[in-house]
Amino acid sequence: MRLKLVSWNVRSMLDLSRRNRALATLRYLKADIAIIQETWQRFGEDLDLSTCYGPKFCSAFPSVEPRAGIAIICRRWVQKYRPLFTEIVEGRAIKISLHKPHDNDIEMKIIGFYGPSPSTRVEERKHILEEIKRHVNERTIIAGDWNVITDIGSSTYTQMRRDRTLLNWITSLDLVDAWTRLRPEHLGFTTTTHT
Repeated sequence: MRLKLVSWNVRSMLDLSRRNRALATLRYLKADIAIIQETWQRFGEDLDLSTCYGPKFCSAFPSVEPRAGIAIICRRWVQKYRPLFTEIVEGRAIKISLHKPHDNDIEMKIIGFYGPSPSTRVEERKHILEEIKRHVNERTIIAGDWNVITDIGSSTYTQMRRDRTLLNWITSLDLVDAWTRLRPEHLGFTTTTHT
């Protein structure tokens, strides 16, 4: 299976003009699956993503927290893998399980994650990570905004409080940072844009 996966912290899709700009960017990128963090969708608010790009389907989960919320948007062709959407942690983590076309074996799991900020209590961060851990196996991709810098060599890392909770969790699951593996010439992988 070949697919183009995009993960993006949009910092709100509630405003129609921001939403249209974000969706236009996803059309331009031709993402097969897009994981969106910080939709800012709250319970009772409608977040219409039905006009994203061509035929597609999505699952958006609101949050009780301000500035949270997460969504996964897929192109229609992904349906042949019989996707199953599951919310793991309210407004923080969502999973899509893709099945092999002709049997019930899971081909791949993709978890979209919007991590709690470094100011969140350590116990709460550990609880969120443990909930996600229950859904991880050797065919899992986790993408999203981790809200912590894991690149210890980054100059920005030294400016932040060291958060060993996430780093220990990554190590315990034997996870690999695909970005740094594929692009070792880059010192860091954190990028920011403002739309």
